[in-house]
Amino acid sequence: FACTWVEDGIELQKVLTRKMVDLHLNVVWAAPKTREWLQAFPPDAQGRSDGDYVMCPTAWHHTQMFSDVSSVGNSTFFAWEYKNAQGEYPDTKVAQCAAAGVVLEKAMAGIVWNGVQQFEDTELR
Repeated sequence: FACTWVEDGIELQKVLTRKMVDLHLNVVWAAPKTREWLQAFPPDAQGRSDGDYVMCPTAWHHTQMFSDVSSVGNSTFFAWEYKNAQGEYPDTKVAQCAAAGVVLEKAMAGIVWNGVQQFEDTELR
């Protein structure tokens, strides 16, 4: 999970792909949603790019229309739920922290020790 400026996020992705780092999940805040990201990682003849398969937590910002379901629901539901609880819409920092929480939740849910799952789903929420 990287919280960086756009240029640093692009450079991080270039290093990860050059070194062929095998990650379970790659989350970079802000950079993947920019025009600079698309220019830095143009698609090849098959339409694939070294910038593919990178999550960007700003998808949960209330101005986005991310309709897929996630641990925090879609962006519309997340923004509504957050505003009801906090009295204001979530900003990009809130979206960033929510994404970090989702990553931790998923990582902890996968911990198995001696054949026993260590955390129940309800404990993680």
